[in-house]
Amino acid sequence: MTLHRARRARLAAGSQGRGFTLLELVVVMGIILILIGLVLAVSGSLTASAEKRALEQAFSILDAAVQEWQVEMGREMTFRRTQVVTGFTTDPITLDHDSNPNTPLITLGWDVQEVPTAQADTQSRTFLDVIAYTERPREILANLPAKVLVKMPGTTATQSELIDPWGKPIRVVFPCRKWGEGTGPDTAAADADGTVRSAQETLLGSCLDRRIRFLSAGPDGVFGDITQPTSSTLYKLSEDNIESYPTR
Repeated sequence: MTLHRARRARLAAGSQGRGFTLLELVVVMGIILILIGLVLAVSGSLTASAEKRALEQAFSILDAAVQEWQVEMGREMTFRRTQVVTGFTTDPITLDHDSNPNTPLITLGWDVQEVPTAQADTQSRTFLDVIAYTERPREILANLPAKVLVKMPGTTATQSELIDPWGKPIRVVFPCRKWGEGTGPDTAAADADGTVRSAQETLLGSCLDRRIRFLSAGPDGVFGDITQPTSSTLYKLSEDNIESYPTR
């Protein structure tokens, strides 16, 4: 009887002092890692959503600044294309309306010239130079987040550029000139808004109703190429682009 009581006491004491087995520790660590992963995924998703909302709000501010500029100036903002086709410029600075060589050429005014494709990331600088020329649009631009409207490093002037939440330049796509206002025949059909498609419109999507489009390359930082087949890698890179308004 005494022997049995002693054995039970030893077994009870052994069970009280037993630690976790290796398998139990692995299971617990696995559960902890899964929970950490879920928390990070939710946090990352919330951050991305907040950044996208902030960018869309910035686009609305930019669009409002453009509209106010046009109200103050009493006209649309005009754009000039840089491309040269078959020896003549498709966006001239002069135009003979009646094709009569005896009629003096008239000057075509334009506010912003589209930069070459290789310099497309700098286009917002020339845009801001024009839009901030008048007081009220400049006041509207002041509502942009500091991380979006960034002063260019190394400059002594107030020249700035537009940057998205992921640190990449925001593209400014212009609707370009009206179709048929050229020194030679247009080499392409008119877009739905009656303009000739610019190089950036071809790559990133056409403007509608002669409205400027603002685009971010999104989290991946690459605009991609919408002219490629939808199954191609270049097209898929464009799927996370964020734009001020969708194209048709």
